[in-house]
Amino acid sequence: MALYKPSHSNVYQTRFQVKGKMFRKSTGETDINKARKFEVDFRRECRLAALNRTREPIKAHKALDAFLATKKDSDNFKNYKKHVDVCKKFFFSQQYLHDVTFDQLEKLAEQEAEAGYANATVNHRLQTFSSAITLARKRGFKVPDLTIPKLKTTKGRTRVLTDEEFEAIKVQLRDMTVFKSDKYRATPQAAFRQDAADIVELLSGTGARRAEVTTLEWPQINLKTKTIHLYRSKTDNEMVFHMTNDAYEVLVRRSENKRHPLYVFPNRNGNGPRRSPGSSIKKAIARAGLGPEVTPHVFRHSVATKLLNGGMPITQVQYFLGHKDPMTTHRYLHTSKQASSVAAAAILSGA
Repeated sequence: MALYKPSHSNVYQTRFQVKGKMFRKSTGETDINKARKFEVDFRRECRLAALNRTREPIKAHKALDAFLATKKDSDNFKNYKKHVDVCKKFFFSQQYLHDVTFDQLEKLAEQEAEAGYANATVNHRLQTFSSAITLARKRGFKVPDLTIPKLKTTKGRTRVLTDEEFEAIKVQLRDMTVFKSDKYRATPQAAFRQDAADIVELLSGTGARRAEVTTLEWPQINLKTKTIHLYRSKTDNEMVFHMTNDAYEVLVRRSENKRHPLYVFPNRNGNGPRRSPGSSIKKAIARAGLGPEVTPHVFRHSVATKLLNGGMPITQVQYFLGHKDPMTTHRYLHTSKQASSVAAAAILSGA
């Protein structure tokens, strides 16, 4: 067995030739016995690929799991796992990979878009499935011959809400909300409408992601210190938010009328957090006279831009938003640059 350890690593590598072609791969293992098992399987796959033979069909779920296993040491493993889990939930467990159709992938994309995910996120889901197909092909499995659909993404300017637009959305949500405590607790519909208004208030006061707000638990809330402890699974980091006055009022009111001992926004069954009220928020956005380019995620963009315009250093904004890559935060600089330009013109004009 051609197993060896490079000088810079404790992980075993394998290297061998099949029909004159050199194959190299990390086993991902520090245990010699596990590394040997990995090499046996990898040699078999390489022989099949070199001989241009096709293995028995592989099920879509198994192909996705195999791809995910190759990303276990990746910094983005949690993101890959989320995309894989979504794909596995869509395809039934017994479906073979080679039977997957273009129509099914289009349906998956449509379903995710309707759930409120951005086109870029949907494309990541589809690309993950495409990568699983590519890996299966390399390992000699039978795969579908199809083109992976791709949704259009906007590379232009990020939409940012003004304070007046934010308030217009909140007004629409307040108009459809029942605030009295007896009706709030007694009517599920009223409670869910209240959720939508409260979630928007927290989104606009924290810049957090929708899922981070809708899955909040009461142990994360400290009303005495007016702080929210937030763990961000997407980027694997933590943040302590100091509440705005409006966010504090929302959480005090909800703490006095708890519908669940653990979840701040429980679902209808009371066995978990509720899903994002995307539909209610989108309807309020439309009633406020704003176009379809305004989505709940735009609230996050708007908070970032407002912080930059207010003079907060970009490194602090990056930390506040939980961005791992500083370039993600840099895209919000366009409006702060415009604000700087306006201020400069006023100074140079002697205003």
